[in-house]
Amino acid sequence: MPFGLKGAAPTFQRLIDRFRSGSSLGGRHILGYLDDLLVISEDLESHLSDLRAVFERLRMFKLRANREKCVFARDRLKYLGHVISNDGMSPDEDKVRAVLDIKEPTNLQQLRTFLQTCSWFRKFIPEFAKVAEPLTCLTKKSQMWQWGDDQAKAFVHLKSFLASPPILVQPDYSKPFILRTDASDFALGAALLQGESPRDEHPIEYASCLLTSAEKNYTTTEREALAVVWAVERFRGYIDGHQIVVRSDHQPLKWLFYLKSPKGRLVRWALKLQSLGLQMKYTPGKANVLADTLSHRVIDSTLTECGVCPVSVNVPRWDATSTREAQLVDPEVAKILKDLESSDELSVHRWSDRGYLVNQGVLYRYVDDTDTEESQLVVTESFRGKFMFECRDSPTAAHGGIQRTLHRISQQFYFPGMRRYITDYQKTCTECKSSNLKPPSLLQTPVPAQRFEVIAVDLFVPLPKGPQGERWILIVEDTDRKWVELFAPSEATGETCAKTLVGEIFMRYGLPRRMISNNVLQITPYLLKLADSLSEAKENIEHQQDLRKLQADSDRRDSDPLQEGDLVLMKSHVLSNANKGVTSKFIPKQNGPYVISKQVSPTTYILTSQKTGEVVGKYHVSDRRKYHDRGGKECPESVAPKRRRSRPRKDRC
Repeated sequence: MPFGLKGAAPTFQRLIDRFRSGSSLGGRHILGYLDDLLVISEDLESHLSDLRAVFERLRMFKLRANREKCVFARDRLKYLGHVISNDGMSPDEDKVRAVLDIKEPTNLQQLRTFLQTCSWFRKFIPEFAKVAEPLTCLTKKSQMWQWGDDQAKAFVHLKSFLASPPILVQPDYSKPFILRTDASDFALGAALLQGESPRDEHPIEYASCLLTSAEKNYTTTEREALAVVWAVERFRGYIDGHQIVVRSDHQPLKWLFYLKSPKGRLVRWALKLQSLGLQMKYTPGKANVLADTLSHRVIDSTLTECGVCPVSVNVPRWDATSTREAQLVDPEVAKILKDLESSDELSVHRWSDRGYLVNQGVLYRYVDDTDTEESQLVVTESFRGKFMFECRDSPTAAHGGIQRTLHRISQQFYFPGMRRYITDYQKTCTECKSSNLKPPSLLQTPVPAQRFEVIAVDLFVPLPKGPQGERWILIVEDTDRKWVELFAPSEATGETCAKTLVGEIFMRYGLPRRMISNNVLQITPYLLKLADSLSEAKENIEHQQDLRKLQADSDRRDSDPLQEGDLVLMKSHVLSNANKGVTSKFIPKQNGPYVISKQVSPTTYILTSQKTGEVVGKYHVSDRRKYHDRGGKECPESVAPKRRRSRPRKDRC
């Protein structure tokens, strides 16, 4: 294979893959990337046996190994820019030194080269996605090139991480894996660890990524679940088929597998994770520092000075003199105040038992159920509007709700019907009406009247191929009876799903009035086409019915109107029978007369016998003919025609 050809590398890699897949190398750990072969063995004896098998395989494929480039029986070596040893894996010092010598990029091409080089070692950088975010933003198409302080800091931080990278240990598949995940508003973070206890946990690999614009709109629980799903897919090569313990600082995520009715993307993620046998454990945020570091942004210690927004508030003055004068003007309050100041002990005890008292000539009310031990000032009716404005609508009151306003006012003030007054006052608040929008009425859930009137259709995610190539499951549910039917189409195209619905559901249960679906939108055009075809067929049938009706009505006329008690004749419908000597041609076509006893429908009547009154049966209007009775009158005798007067004929000779 010569160098320089476009397909040389993949062609040679295909040869190496065939070389590694031979039966003579079965069970041996051999890695191959182009011309770099790595033979992994547990001890020296097995290593020598593996090398013999590799050399025999090389001889079979007519490949040669350069003795000067080969290294044998080493416990520490360099492979694809990494240093692999018994302690673990670390980046190659020569490769790191080359990255550290890179100067600050001056254009987009140099920046992409630097990010691609650093991304090769991102498994050693716990904060790669977060630290590289200012640099990654410059690579967007809509972003103009502007190298600032944030980009310079990110450039230096990436170099500092590579200057002292951590050592990643090799996975021990006899021990369970520990996956720590966390999500922030803009990034996901994950760390794959192993260890007997949190103090002995050693990193196997770090991973982090930025969220897309759509993923940033997810809820907190959805972002935390996305972090677990993304981390499992990222480390699937390590953890597939092994025991996994997921530690997250989001406690609701622990119940992801136990939701009674999960919806949307959560149910898809839960089904994807159930096959792995994950064990979810909650770890407080203070103990999940590692994953938090991968996803959260470091907050700058420098605080931004905020300006002061002054608010001018006119606070009314409440003194004893003006308050007493206002209370004396109010009839109800003045009566209580005068009774308490009078010498009548009965009046004094009557109002004192209700909690009223006078202090400095002002009426108060004292109750034991308030949070404070202070008396409540009795507010007169004339001051309630102004008083409510100061306690609820002023710039310092924040337009509280009914309960909050009532609790706040009742600590120091009182007037009869306070709750009702606050409720009515809040209804007239313009600011609250424009901000607090509530639904006008309860949600009306339509209830189907019969089975399969409303159906729900969904398409399950791709599955392993079945015996006939089935990879999808079409789910159809009757929302009324909760009857579920499953179908396994070979492909998830709109035409296939539409044919399945028509052949398996519509032909058996009829057309539904509504079909609910959020994942099978591709069948809509085919169902609309089917609906158009059915509508056209219905129009054709109605047109043919109209033509047949016109043809049938061409020799018909409207029959005489019939009423109860009329006499009618009915068709006999007698068939010829040679054995009995009956010939239908010689039998009258109609018999009767019968009496109409009742009209069942516009064209159906019940007839009874004229002699006995017994019911004969129910007959159609086409089988009857109105009978006209002579009423005992005889037919008049025939009159001979008059002779025509004319001249007598003369005999002709």
